[in-house]
Amino acid sequence: MNHSQNLHNIGNVHYDDISFDVFKKVEITGDNR
Repeated sequence: MNHSQNLHNIGNVHYDDISFDVFKKVEITGDNR
């Protein structure tokens, strides 16, 4: 159970990182536009 939880945590962090990158990119694009 602990191993599964750890894997989920890693996936969550990775997803958060991508979301942040996309959000930043969108923000920059909107500002440029």
